[in-house]
Amino acid sequence: MKKTGNSKEHKSPAGKAGGRAVGGGRILRVLWFVAGCLVGVGSVGLILGRTGDDTQDEGRIQAMFDTSCRNKEIQVGKPGPWGQLEVRPIVLSPARQVSRASQCPVVPGTWVLPVSDVAAVDAWLAARGMSESLRAAGLSRVQCGNGYCGLVPELSWLRSIPGETRARVYADLDFQLNPWVNDGIRGRREVFEDNLAASTLPQETKDLVRQLLFFWDGDTVFIDSAAVCATLDTPGRIEMVRFLHMERGLIVRLRIQEGQDVSGIVRYWSRGEFGRELKGLLESLSRRPGGGSIDILNLLPPVPRTLLNTYSEFLDDPRDCHWSGMNFLEPTADDRFLAKEWIEQELSEHYVQVQTPPLLGDLYHFAMPSGLIGHTAVHIADDIVFTKNGASSAQPWVLARLGSVIEQYASLHGSQVIRMRRTNLP
Repeated sequence: MKKTGNSKEHKSPAGKAGGRAVGGGRILRVLWFVAGCLVGVGSVGLILGRTGDDTQDEGRIQAMFDTSCRNKEIQVGKPGPWGQLEVRPIVLSPARQVSRASQCPVVPGTWVLPVSDVAAVDAWLAARGMSESLRAAGLSRVQCGNGYCGLVPELSWLRSIPGETRARVYADLDFQLNPWVNDGIRGRREVFEDNLAASTLPQETKDLVRQLLFFWDGDTVFIDSAAVCATLDTPGRIEMVRFLHMERGLIVRLRIQEGQDVSGIVRYWSRGEFGRELKGLLESLSRRPGGGSIDILNLLPPVPRTLLNTYSEFLDDPRDCHWSGMNFLEPTADDRFLAKEWIEQELSEHYVQVQTPPLLGDLYHFAMPSGLIGHTAVHIADDIVFTKNGASSAQPWVLARLGSVIEQYASLHGSQVIRMRRTNLP
């Protein structure tokens, strides 16, 4: 699933581009290191706030500790210089001990409209197909002032809005005035169903989630988490947080045949100062009767090896897809890559655009016609990339198919995928 704010641009009353948004026919404002990393199929849209004394150990969750294998069928990739890969889809979800009930909102967001009186709010709602009886109930909760009106939804009223009306209302809200809408998620209906099936939510809660889903612009969308969270006790809200944080990824293993010459495979997985020590490891597999396999987590450089299939250590972690890509081939993580200026300097001085066959560590940049970069992913092998589909700690670092990443960022209007290669490796 992707974040609701991944495809269109909304304008504020002053005419400036808004944030991430679903919206009718407008283009996303992609900001380098801001909006582009805030979307993603399989990504959850819950932006977390600090919720107290959260330790680093509590905030970090590895896939091996809490991963659901939704499809145990292994997909065998085409052989190449990287070797023979075996791929299995997984679903990641944070552990209960790092999920906070306070991350499940119980107060719905206020609908803020750039109008000055209740009559204008009524006309705005009517134009989006809301029935007279629903409008009458909602208008009783409107307050106006300073050229704006805010409607504070009552929960039962919010649940009673038909899906078609819900879609029109949310698509036309100004997302600078209503940033809470950015916390929604969107994707294919079957993805929602798979996630609901994998969750431990009670059946009545799953049914309520389904009731609040609506169809917009080719996707199924869920925004009203508060309408669900308000019905749950503390354990139930924790399970709802885990549902909202579900992310799809891949477990990838390298298969070595008995007696196989691994020298070419070692060359592929060796970039810069990393990978040369793999020769003995892979040769030991080739000497085994029948060969063997190894998780490619063990073949990656140290930074992605530490991050893969984990959620962030901090609820307000600034590390995004660009930071992740630039640090992929670094011996240790360099937080200078949190700054746009440092990344631009490094790209200018030490990277070139390439069209030759991809190598481990090549960067895929999703570039807008303006030159702004909406997302960064890293080539691993075959069609698999290392990616963090969001800037918040709600998005883990995962492996994904390049095609799925391209699909989820196709809404960046006019975007072009370019591949960059580092030139200053030791």
